[in-house]
Amino acid sequence: MNKNRGIFLLFVISLFLLFGCKESTGEVVDIEPEDPNKPIYQVYVCVNSIYSSKDYDMEIRVDGEEIGTVSNGNSFSKMLSLKEGEHVVSVNKLGKPKKKAEKIIKVFSDMTFICDAKHKGSIELLNLETIEGIEKSELVVEDVTGLLLSRAKHKLMLIGFTNISSTPSAASQNKDSYVVISQTVDPGEKLGQNKPIELDCMAINEYLDKNYKGKTLPEVEEMAQLSEFSVSYEDGNGNNLDETVVFMSDTEKENWKAFGASQKSNSMITVKISNGN
Repeated sequence: MNKNRGIFLLFVISLFLLFGCKESTGEVVDIEPEDPNKPIYQVYVCVNSIYSSKDYDMEIRVDGEEIGTVSNGNSFSKMLSLKEGEHVVSVNKLGKPKKKAEKIIKVFSDMTFICDAKHKGSIELLNLETIEGIEKSELVVEDVTGLLLSRAKHKLMLIGFTNISSTPSAASQNKDSYVVISQTVDPGEKLGQNKPIELDCMAINEYLDKNYKGKTLPEVEEMAQLSEFSVSYEDGNGNNLDETVVFMSDTEKENWKAFGASQKSNSMITVKISNGN
């Protein structure tokens, strides 16, 4: 009898555990929201639209929410407050067919995110950079004269400036074919990030013809380095002289002068040289 009673009690306890606790199943584990008090940081988003022969606008979104649009050949920037963690920056070409490219950025401090957006069949995000820091009431202007307009604007936007314009108007449509010859704010001057900076530009081949003709090889090399140009050398017949220049002594280089220069590709220039013989 005792054995049977023990078996019966175990059976009753089992039923109680099985059915009596069913009501509270799923309420035992309290799932706390993941880091509800994550810090919020300031993120400066900059997108440069690389000029295309087809006119189009691109929509900029962060985590699916539209923050603005950028027209063909121009730049867009905006300051956002984002929580610590991963966020998706997407660039969408408006119109048909729709194209999109996106990049995940990890926010862990006040930072600047900058990229170039190029439309060529699809949207490409190029030259992506994420840089810590943007919290400055005043920023120091750098010298961007001699640089391609595309590089000059990129350099100033990396510092944090948001209000950059250029003249003539054609320059903004083809930033890789114009060189900055002057800027309205002097290098070293401190300026609020939203204060205007205007860059006066000259078509690159006109600039090269004006500034490189008659210069010695050391002078050409110095100017090209400051402008962040790569240089290829030719004689008057179009023969490549790069190897010849490499093995020249400093004294020999002084005897060679440029008599012409032109853009070969974005940051590559061809300089025609002669030793006067």
